[in-house]
Amino acid sequence: MTPRLLAHMAQHPRRSAAFLRACRHAERAVPIISASIGRVGSTLTWNALVRGRSRDLLGGYQPVDWRLISDTCWDLDRYRPRKGTVCKTHDLPHGLAARHDAKIVFLHGRPSDAALSIHRCLSTEGPAWVADHFRHMHADGGIDDLLIRDVMRIEEQIDAWRAVRGRRILCLGYDGLWDHVDVLSDFVGFPVVLPPRRDRATDDLDPAIVTLARSSYARLDAKVAALPLCEIIEHPGEERPARG
Repeated sequence: MTPRLLAHMAQHPRRSAAFLRACRHAERAVPIISASIGRVGSTLTWNALVRGRSRDLLGGYQPVDWRLISDTCWDLDRYRPRKGTVCKTHDLPHGLAARHDAKIVFLHGRPSDAALSIHRCLSTEGPAWVADHFRHMHADGGIDDLLIRDVMRIEEQIDAWRAVRGRRILCLGYDGLWDHVDVLSDFVGFPVVLPPRRDRATDDLDPAIVTLARSSYARLDAKVAALPLCEIIEHPGEERPARG
């Protein structure tokens, strides 16, 4: 545990003690890794999973539960998930430690939508946020290349997560997320409540920018469109070794 988390637990001893007691129940406290290609409802799903786990383990949700249950990891090489937590990541799974029992949910969506969403974030969130997102995604290019090629390594992410061996993974497409929330709830072992769906729109973007992204990502958009919107994948065998 980090010093910050320990300080938080000291500030909220009763809630923290209840959380630790609940984590003794192995099945209910299995860690959850919420992975995604980014900008496909990953944050809202992570939030919903954290709140759902809080209700399941602690009988309700309180803001103080957020630091106890939520986690992020942008480099899975040495990551060891803590019991009871829900971890958000945009990393590739190649270094995912094999010796843990985490449940994995992987979200994907239309790649050109993800690229356009990041482009919009330059205005809504600012360059610093975009730079952080590029680091989290382990991008192989900069913002100038975003609408021209797959700098976010979206195709590599999708192929890699769908090929992970030795564990079950629930793969969900953004367009089917709300229609399959019952499958998500059953997979993680507690009810998940999503916020109302907001349709993705590009009316606020320059039509030329949208056309460029659609053209650049056309092949990858078609590849992702052919994937099931809800699928549980389980390949036998051992996880691949860590990078480097």
